[in-house]
Amino acid sequence: MSGIQLERVSKEFPNGFVAVDGISLDVADGEFMALVGPSGCGKTTTLRMVAGLEEATAGTIRIGDRDVTDLPPRKRDVAMVFQSYALYAHMSVRGNIGFGLKMAGMPKAEIASRVDEAASILGMTELLDRKPRELSGGQRQRVAMGRAIVRRPAAFLMDEPLSNLDAKLRVEMRGEITALQRRIETPTLYVTHDQTEAMTMGDRVAILRDGVIEQLGTPGELYESPANMFVASFIGSPAMNLINGRCEMVDGRVTIAIGEARITIPDAVAAAHSELRGFAGREVCVGIRPEDFIDVADPADDDAVDVVVTRSESLGAELFVYFEEFAHARAQAAGAAGGLGNVGSAVDDLEATCRSTMVARLDRDCEVAVGERCRLRIDPTRVYLFDPETTGAIR
Repeated sequence: MSGIQLERVSKEFPNGFVAVDGISLDVADGEFMALVGPSGCGKTTTLRMVAGLEEATAGTIRIGDRDVTDLPPRKRDVAMVFQSYALYAHMSVRGNIGFGLKMAGMPKAEIASRVDEAASILGMTELLDRKPRELSGGQRQRVAMGRAIVRRPAAFLMDEPLSNLDAKLRVEMRGEITALQRRIETPTLYVTHDQTEAMTMGDRVAILRDGVIEQLGTPGELYESPANMFVASFIGSPAMNLINGRCEMVDGRVTIAIGEARITIPDAVAAAHSELRGFAGREVCVGIRPEDFIDVADPADDDAVDVVVTRSESLGAELFVYFEEFAHARAQAAGAAGGLGNVGSAVDDLEATCRSTMVARLDRDCEVAVGERCRLRIDPTRVYLFDPETTGAIR
């Protein structure tokens, strides 16, 4: 057995706050697992419990074939890479990379061999005699990575290692870290608050909220099949548009009414969602990704809506158009639902994610101006539907 296993692991602090609530996670040998979620969701606490820096209140933690739940950090055979590089300013790169091995009493020849090997992997051989102050931010992060590599640990634990770098360097380092991890094939648990970072780096991604894993899957699975409204609104940039609508049956077909707009769900899509017909006559939350709007001019297109542009952002290759045409639909649907006031936290999720301001990602050649009307087609095969009472996806 190898990798990292967490089985029903929890962390409750003395004041009664539960930071992690019974999560189970299995990081396979050689796998890159990303933990992502908003601030305070429990991801760093989870990482610290695996490292032994926090004591687990309940559950079991295994690294490789060993139960390390009650072992001190030094006996867990893990290497951590932190947000801060924590380099010794008076030491050279060589000294920083090999410091942990020196403290462990390893022979000088072995230390030199391992440091040279790590420097070669990281492309830092010519920097070994420099001091940290002579390095760029990216080079300092490579030194921190080298310090972890030389230990040849059973697992890597990384806590937002790129957050101190500028945007361009973060993109470069994302590629370097994933390429390095593929090369050394060490199971890695990587914590980040950046969903783009998680989606581009992780073989699988675990999305945490309030100490619980909301969904675990490949980046493609999370994007295509979000389990609930939280995951749907968290994954994707810009975030998925979520707005209230009403499910109706018209001539035997499932339709979704959003204010004055009406989306007819293709029969094949409706058939693939066995729960959907049971929502006829009920309110639903409708999810539309910005990239699933299409600029059209045909006034007879039933799946098109007229919107008034309130803001536009050109990024060169694409255009983001913001509008609030559906603002009235949210208020109408919330009033019609009636029972929404009695479903507790689900309402908080609904109010937090269903918003009046929406965004569409259009072709860069589209000509729109703030204050003008724009007609957008909604791809009916790409509509996501959620139960407003449970916030779960309608399957």
